[in-house]
Amino acid sequence: MKIALIKCAGSLNVGNEFINAGGGFVLRQTFPNATFYEFEAYDSCIPQGYKYPSRALLPHDVDFIEGECDTMVVMSGSIFSKFTSALLSDLSKIKTRKVLIGAGAYQYDDYDRKLCSKIAKKYDVIFTRDDVTFSYFNGANNVYSGIDLGFFASDTLAMSSGKGLYAVTNIDLIGDNLKENLRNQKELSKKYKTCYVAENTTSVYRDIEDFIFCGHWDTLFRLFYDAQFVVTNRIHTSVACMMGKTPFRYEGHDEGGITGRNTLFNKFGVTLVKGKVYDLGEIEKASVYIVEQKEAFMDLVRGALV
Repeated sequence: MKIALIKCAGSLNVGNEFINAGGGFVLRQTFPNATFYEFEAYDSCIPQGYKYPSRALLPHDVDFIEGECDTMVVMSGSIFSKFTSALLSDLSKIKTRKVLIGAGAYQYDDYDRKLCSKIAKKYDVIFTRDDVTFSYFNGANNVYSGIDLGFFASDTLAMSSGKGLYAVTNIDLIGDNLKENLRNQKELSKKYKTCYVAENTTSVYRDIEDFIFCGHWDTLFRLFYDAQFVVTNRIHTSVACMMGKTPFRYEGHDEGGITGRNTLFNKFGVTLVKGKVYDLGEIEKASVYIVEQKEAFMDLVRGALV
């Protein structure tokens, strides 16, 4: 069996690579004897971001997938959005079995809801990553409620057993957030030996003390996984902390467990709330559900695709 794995763009958001790595793990466990071909869905196909948008894949790659591959699996992330509707449309035209895995809405608005209904008819199998997105499909029989692929990222790595003597502040370095990072750094440096500043993009900041530039996803993942404490406004940094049993304070505006990307934590009994500290006890309690949900998701994928 030959399978095309379509990765979401990682270089503009290294956290997306948590999704790519986790998705690759799930598919390779599901199809241990398959041959996998990896392609990146180009961020440059997004018309809102580029004056001259490209196609999602190069024509000769599309020809290869149609001629050689039995199945195409798209590692999805926040794919149901006006920003990625062109990408979804482009990929839906490829003539092979088409699967979306780990798929979620982006803004969780009427546009995303209507897009889900439209896309359900264009893909053979869809696995969502949160129950809110799943509800947008109104019971379509080719759509399954799953979990976010980032929870499988650590399964691809040999992780160290101990914690480093450091904390991390990981607030997007845009607008006034630099000041927030510096306040966090000053606060955490009183308790921890070092407090690093880290970004989830490939942007470089050369004038911030103890700034860590991570050009590869596994470096970024390990930074959070091995930390003693993390402050973040990022959803997938929170995923890495949960997997590493790293206590963290969440400072994101995407919160509350009702709608938004934060709802991917609901299945584990966790509600992300701005300003809340998630200590080791709460993380270990959630870890029991994470293990159960990961096993259930693997069974779900096998049942639907094999």
